[in-house]
Amino acid sequence: MKPSISIFILAVARPTTLLFIFTCLPTHLVVTASQSSKLSLQREKEALVQSRWWYDYANNKSVSPCRWPGISCNHAGSVTQICLHHYIGSYLSYLSLSSFPNLVRLDLFRARLDGSVPTEIGNLSKLTHLNLSSNSLEGQLPLSLGNLSQLVVLDLSSNSFYGFIPLSLGNLSQLVMLDLSDNSFNGSIPLSLGNLSQLVVFNLSDNSLNGSIPQELGNLKNLVALDLSRNYFMGPIPSTLGLLTELTHLSIFGNSIKTEFPLPLTSLTQLVELNASCCQISGPVPPEIGNLKNLRRLDLSDNRLYGPLPPSLSHLVILSELYLDSNQINGSIAPKIIMNWRLLTSLSLSHNQFSGSIPKEIGNLEKLTYLDLRANKLSGPLPPSLSHLVILSELYLDSNQINGSIAPEIIMNWRLLTSLSLSHNQFSGSIPKEIGNLEKLTYLDLRDNKLCGPIPDVLLNIYLFIYFGGNKDLCSNVYTYRHVFPRCSQPQAINKGKKILLSISILVVSFSIIGVILVYKRVKKHKRVQQYARETKNGDLFSIWNYDGKIAYEDIINATEDFDIKYCKPQEIYTLKIINDVINLN
Repeated sequence: MKPSISIFILAVARPTTLLFIFTCLPTHLVVTASQSSKLSLQREKEALVQSRWWYDYANNKSVSPCRWPGISCNHAGSVTQICLHHYIGSYLSYLSLSSFPNLVRLDLFRARLDGSVPTEIGNLSKLTHLNLSSNSLEGQLPLSLGNLSQLVVLDLSSNSFYGFIPLSLGNLSQLVMLDLSDNSFNGSIPLSLGNLSQLVVFNLSDNSLNGSIPQELGNLKNLVALDLSRNYFMGPIPSTLGLLTELTHLSIFGNSIKTEFPLPLTSLTQLVELNASCCQISGPVPPEIGNLKNLRRLDLSDNRLYGPLPPSLSHLVILSELYLDSNQINGSIAPKIIMNWRLLTSLSLSHNQFSGSIPKEIGNLEKLTYLDLRANKLSGPLPPSLSHLVILSELYLDSNQINGSIAPEIIMNWRLLTSLSLSHNQFSGSIPKEIGNLEKLTYLDLRDNKLCGPIPDVLLNIYLFIYFGGNKDLCSNVYTYRHVFPRCSQPQAINKGKKILLSISILVVSFSIIGVILVYKRVKKHKRVQQYARETKNGDLFSIWNYDGKIAYEDIINATEDFDIKYCKPQEIYTLKIINDVINLN
């Protein structure tokens, strides 16, 4: 997400001026007013007591109201300042403002006030500072505000005021700051506000104002900050705005300008911040924008800009934030343009039509913390120089045509990375386990690539928003994800040498088992033969027939050495011959 930047106000005007404008001065620094009668002082005290804003002090008669919190007085004891920056939770009308003729400053910022601004406020003829901001006040502004001719600061921001901006505010010729932002004012900008020639800060943002931006604003030659953002202004930017040569902060975003980039703005060479996003501005980025050499923040996002980046952008050498996302800008990201942006911290070129590869020179922007190039037509591998972005916090490269592997040597230096999106590309190879070393990472999106192999276990065991879908060849052995990813066929830690050793070990064990079985069978068979021989020899020694009348032929053969003649007597030879014939017949 693009870092949000609120508009300036406190950061723009001269420091000494701001100190005077916003500080509630102590009593001894306040100029002594003319002597007031006791009756007038009594009316002031009664008004303070009746408001019930100082309930804890009202019954203490020994303590002067000048010592109550938030109250300052002049040497005559008359109230000159009421500054309460804490919870009051009451109505502004409960304080009788007409009872304070010497009031110079009324500052009730964030006091939880309700109701409307009473008409009697116009009676405070010495008032120079009026701050009612950040309350719950509502209704229309009283026309009597135009009577406060000494007013220097008028801040009514962050309330619920509605209706037209009073024309009478154009009478406040001493006004240095006018802030009516964050309300519900409608209608057009009164032309009379062009009379406020001393104005330095002018903020009308976050209202429902419409119509065109009046040319009379070009009369405000001392203007340093102008914020017209988030309204319904239409039509071209008046050329007279080019006369505001002191302007350092200009914001017009969130309106319906619907024209080409206003060239008068390119003459505002003191500009530090220019925000013209969401204005339906069309056409190319003008080369003249390179004249704004003091720019630190440029936001032209969410418009209808097209064409390539002008080379003159390289002149913005102190630029720290550049947002050109959500346009139709095309061409390559030219190295000659970005190589001079050494102070850049945020770069967003997403949702355009940039093509070609990511230039290696982007690695020279070592102050980058936010880089968004998503939704373009970028291709090629990640440049190794990206490893130089050591303080990068967010990186979005999704929805391009980037290919190659996710190199460990690139990502291992991104120790501060919190968000990494590489989805919808053509990355291949495995997911490097070094991603698990990025301790601050809370968002990781690798969807819809061509990644394969095991998902590092560490990524599945840490708490973050993590997405791997659309990579059909990924696998995991983590039990918790058995229904999400297929199980890997081989353990992740086994290398090629270990696989060979394991195979040999299995073969040796197998042959050993088979050998043991064969030896066991042979021994068992030998024991059966011996047992058989013993049983035969332990039979009837005086009989030549055994086993169902058959002659133990083998025993006889062995005993007589195959009927050797030396074992026979002459009278037995014939008998043995008969026995032999009988055996052969059987």
